[in-house]
Amino acid sequence: MSYSQAWQKVKSLIALLRHQGVEKGQVVACFSRNEHQSILNMLAVMEMGACYLGLDAQYPEQRVSDMLSDSGSKHLLFNENMPAWLNDYCEVNNIQAVDGLSACSGNKDQYLQIMTQCDDIAYLIYTSGTTGKPKASINTHEGLASRMAFLSSTMDQPHRLLQCSGMSFDAVVLEVLMLLASGGTLVFDDIDCVRNPQEITKIIQLHQITMIFLPPALLTHVDVTQVKRLSWVGVGGDRCPPALARKWAERGQLYNLYGPSEASIFCVANPVHKTRKYDSIGFI
Repeated sequence: MSYSQAWQKVKSLIALLRHQGVEKGQVVACFSRNEHQSILNMLAVMEMGACYLGLDAQYPEQRVSDMLSDSGSKHLLFNENMPAWLNDYCEVNNIQAVDGLSACSGNKDQYLQIMTQCDDIAYLIYTSGTTGKPKASINTHEGLASRMAFLSSTMDQPHRLLQCSGMSFDAVVLEVLMLLASGGTLVFDDIDCVRNPQEITKIIQLHQITMIFLPPALLTHVDVTQVKRLSWVGVGGDRCPPALARKWAERGQLYNLYGPSEASIFCVANPVHKTRKYDSIGFI
């Protein structure tokens, strides 16, 4: 799918959501698996000035229900098939469920650009915190713009990025920003295979991936000698062992990113290939 085709689909989704009564500032929950349509849903919600809430289809029913309840969302965007339990939940709680795929051939004439402000909410991310219950962190367009500017400064070519993060994690927003910042290609594969330590190297080879963001536990299993094209690596979500950081920093760009969800994905970054500080999370 080209950027032009993707943009046409995003405009169709915006028209569909607007027809369903979604307004700027409202929370739109997007229930999906890891697939290209889920990214289009995300972009459409943010572009129209609404607030994106990602619901990973692999999450337990109770966690999804808790996130919907706490967010107060009255609109849910899904892709083709919605489980019966979620359909029942939406009916009982007066949540309007909309099939995003029905917008593919929809009316784009209803698309009107909305000027978002820096302090407008872009997305909600839920973390367990210390209570074990989902806790929302609110992130603005200003935070995303700042991260986009930083990521753009680290790239000098279009990349092929493998989509690895769950749809309810802020890392998936990071992946989209990385993609847009490089003007590159977002690549999908079976998400269970992507997260399989025995398969990840093969998948990177197969799709000629040049950029990736992984937690240290999975990056450890990528065979550095077998992924010659992989030149930009981001690591985060947990402490990166110095030996692992050294291995990847010696063969390409390695960014150790750290920050709470409230800080628009990350707030400090260590370009390890430049600093050679293998045990540091970085600086502002």
